[in-house]
Amino acid sequence: MARNPRRVKGKILALSANIKRNGRHRFIPSKSSPGKTYDVNLRAGTCNCADFEMYGKPCKHLYAAEYDKKGYAKKYTGNIKPIQRPTYSQDWQAYNQAQCHEKDTALELLRQLCEGVHQPRQPMGRPRVPLKDIAFAITMKVYGTMSGRRTSSDLRSYMDKKLIKMASHHATISKYLNDESLTPVLQYLITQSALPLKCLEEDFATDSTGFSSTTYDRWYDRQYGKYANQKNWLKLHITIGANTHIITAAEVTEAYVHDSTQFGTLIERTAANFKMKRVSADKAYISKNNLEVVKKHGATPYIPFKSNATGYGSPLWEKMYHLFMYRKTEFRKYYHQRSNVESSIWMVKAKFGANIRSRTPTSMMNETLAKVICHNLAVLVHAIHKFGIMPEFSEQLKKAV
Repeated sequence: MARNPRRVKGKILALSANIKRNGRHRFIPSKSSPGKTYDVNLRAGTCNCADFEMYGKPCKHLYAAEYDKKGYAKKYTGNIKPIQRPTYSQDWQAYNQAQCHEKDTALELLRQLCEGVHQPRQPMGRPRVPLKDIAFAITMKVYGTMSGRRTSSDLRSYMDKKLIKMASHHATISKYLNDESLTPVLQYLITQSALPLKCLEEDFATDSTGFSSTTYDRWYDRQYGKYANQKNWLKLHITIGANTHIITAAEVTEAYVHDSTQFGTLIERTAANFKMKRVSADKAYISKNNLEVVKKHGATPYIPFKSNATGYGSPLWEKMYHLFMYRKTEFRKYYHQRSNVESSIWMVKAKFGANIRSRTPTSMMNETLAKVICHNLAVLVHAIHKFGIMPEFSEQLKKAV
């Protein structure tokens, strides 16, 4: 008979954690978030952790509190067998090939992508650097995680390989990076770079993450009589395809913009190019409008409800509340596609950095969008070796411009 993983973890917590007691309550420290504790009410049989709130079944903290009540730590003298965690197969041949040839292939894919960038008309003055070369240079600067000066030698080699017509000066790259007119170009490249995987995606997930900068806000705190400072950061909102981790839509906002306000925009952009069947997101996105925007495009929203939510509302709200509360197995099956968006966020930050070099708001936004393009190029390279697709961008981009 299979062991209950939560019960086993509860035993481990009862033995190792510093559990504090207050009558029927047990306060159990979190393993993943230092300083955070979970309140277990033994009389009510409840816990304020996300696991219990999501599933409504005993969590590891509740099991730990029960074992602690029985004095399990004092009585136990044996060893706890480790839990056998599930393993997932990986196509290592495709993975190795993609990693070994990623940059060479990404360069060619980016060149094809940038061929569709429209060059604005210039009635007079010195000829400007082609905008497609600027988009190429900025993306490869972010891809290489180096400064504009240190990217100069790479740009000269790209010019020798006929990938670009002109190797832009680092000051020119910085100038265009701080240009608001570049933002829609980068947004366009994100959308187009996701299209080759259109046939592989039907499940989508949405989430956000923060990117810190090198600049600080400084102020005088009158309450404590001293100066204080805080590092500036901004927030990237994305929707991804759960099968390949391709980012289908992205939006960059100020740091404290609520996630829910960006959900509709991301879904609309994704639905313009992809056929959606299911969309998953965490409870920060739950609202009547967000449920409706997913339903409008023929998809089913799998968004958990908050603990104070009721089943009264629009027909769609009542339907999804019933699914969440009384058909949890079916709900969890599709809701857990949301974990793929966490993987995509980790992929972006691990490969292209969790920090931003730029210092002005516009350049910070454009640099973050360039990270998304770099991620999509890496995903496309992996898809080439895993699924055998051959992306071609030139024709479709020229028709779109």
